[in-house]
Amino acid sequence: MRSWQYYDARAGKLSDGSTAVIGGLQDNGTAVASTATSQMVEPAGGDGFDVIVDPANASNWVGEYTGGRYVWVSTKGWATSCTATACDWTRAFDTGAGHAVTALTSANSGSLVYAAWVAGGNPGPSFASGIATNYGGTWHQVSTTGLPNRYIAGVTVDPANPAHVYAIFNGYSRRFVPGGGVGHVFETFNGGQSWTDISGNLPDIASDALVLDHGKLALATDAGVFTAREGESAGTFWFRLGAGLPNASVNDLTTGPGDYIYAATHGRGVWRIRL
Repeated sequence: MRSWQYYDARAGKLSDGSTAVIGGLQDNGTAVASTATSQMVEPAGGDGFDVIVDPANASNWVGEYTGGRYVWVSTKGWATSCTATACDWTRAFDTGAGHAVTALTSANSGSLVYAAWVAGGNPGPSFASGIATNYGGTWHQVSTTGLPNRYIAGVTVDPANPAHVYAIFNGYSRRFVPGGGVGHVFETFNGGQSWTDISGNLPDIASDALVLDHGKLALATDAGVFTAREGESAGTFWFRLGAGLPNASVNDLTTGPGDYIYAATHGRGVWRIRL
């Protein structure tokens, strides 16, 4: 587990009181590890990617292979099921032909959704990215004025305010992506009508996911994890979170049981720290 290449990892409690960590691996399926055991298992093969884990019962989880152009919604929670003739999933929105959803976040018990998407090659004239949402009552594309034209790796919504959202951009601002724009973390307080760059003093390096917890921000990047205080806006000051994290790309960052955040690294397994 200490050398696996994780794309994503999330944690939840098991009935014996231990914590399970489930994550998608490059070329090695979806892995399950527990604080009560020393042996990792692989219940799903192929190329693992994002996962959804029930924090109260880690026996409930969903794995993903790849994203498509559509946003699908179920109101049945962990009771969601599909048969050959019927399915609880309904198509909520089409991001567009040739598009693929790259990040998804929700609020209000899942009724409000923000979905980032990508299209075309990067770099290249056909490349495009954007964010769609049903904030305000109907599905629409948010304003991209002031946002970089790069891969959107993460979208985080404030659970206390569904109009307050962060967009996290991968890639580099100045090198390798001509015309890709500057900045990696952007914030909106009006559901995406306008955005503010809060990248502050961050290095110009690919960023992947953001956690908002206890009034603090934690950001996963290709150079580890950075943290800042919420609410500083354009003057946000970032600094490294904790010590001891291996020198590896952190592809995802999520909250979990025990007031920990979990860092899924691409090459050095999963690590956790209290924010």
